[in-house]
Amino acid sequence: MNCALALILLLDSSGSINGAAWQTMVEAHADALADERIAHAMSSQGLTAVSVISFDDTARVVVPWRIVDVPEDAERVAREVAGIRRPSNGSTQTGLALAFALQHFDRAPCEGERRVVDLVTDGPADDERRVAEAREALIEADVRLNVLAVQTYGADAAAWAREHAVTPGGFVMEADGWPQFAWAIRRKIASEISQR
Repeated sequence: MNCALALILLLDSSGSINGAAWQTMVEAHADALADERIAHAMSSQGLTAVSVISFDDTARVVVPWRIVDVPEDAERVAREVAGIRRPSNGSTQTGLALAFALQHFDRAPCEGERRVVDLVTDGPADDERRVAEAREALIEADVRLNVLAVQTYGADAAAWAREHAVTPGGFVMEADGWPQFAWAIRRKIASEISQR
């Protein structure tokens, strides 16, 4: 079975993300997936496979692969996302998470014509060497990595993402703190669905 898009939403749950920020992240992702325009765009382009992974010093699947065929499927995924509980808050092992995400595509229920990882983070990784290795593996596998960088406590997350994370053809989008996050993630997911 073929999909137009296989999309992994990769959520940073490390210690720099406080409880309120984590809740904002989860609710904003759920609202974006439930948005009528996004749900329609996902279903109208052909099948879309979506999964959600959270990471700190461990990466874990918090929403398994789901197929979006009609807008109601996107709404069901949104409800699952809204119910995600924060698993832990360790260090920011982004490279580990990217490598895990690449392997997770092997478990997708369909072959994606496009494979995209949507990374949300608020700062640099604690495993830079592994980030570089994972990024090269993504490029080799023709997986696009886009980043939503949340500018918060002084670390320039966007500059780090542009230099170390985003893959060729990918993009970095910025949210100036958590109050802008909901708007930014909605725009980002819409861009990923339409991106070619």
